[in-house]
Amino acid sequence: MIASVDQENLSRDQQIALSNARLGHYMAVIGIAFAVSVVNLFLIFSFAHTAPTSEKLALALSVFNISCFGALAGRSTLQEIKALNQDYTEAKLGTHHARYVAEVPTDLFAALTVGLIVLMGLVQLWMLFTV
Repeated sequence: MIASVDQENLSRDQQIALSNARLGHYMAVIGIAFAVSVVNLFLIFSFAHTAPTSEKLALALSVFNISCFGALAGRSTLQEIKALNQDYTEAKLGTHHARYVAEVPTDLFAALTVGLIVLMGLVQLWMLFTV
């Protein structure tokens, strides 16, 4: 699919395929964020109590980076999905799928994504310096 194609000229099947591709991107972002967070937790539990300050700061930078990546990339991907789903034409709004998509709280998912990933990062930073 060509990125410069106008969204209104896409068929509904192409819009659904594009939306599903973005959902796959979202799942990849969240998977990466959680995987790196688990590694960070392992490092915090294993080495934080004996690590010198420079190593703690390096680990803190890793926690900060993955929190920013997960929050920003996850939110932007969900906003793209929302924008794609808002491109229904009036004629297609009568379908069951269009009504269902209109009811999906994408903004809530985006807020939860950002909130939970940032909260995980803050808890990891707190653990890093208090363990």
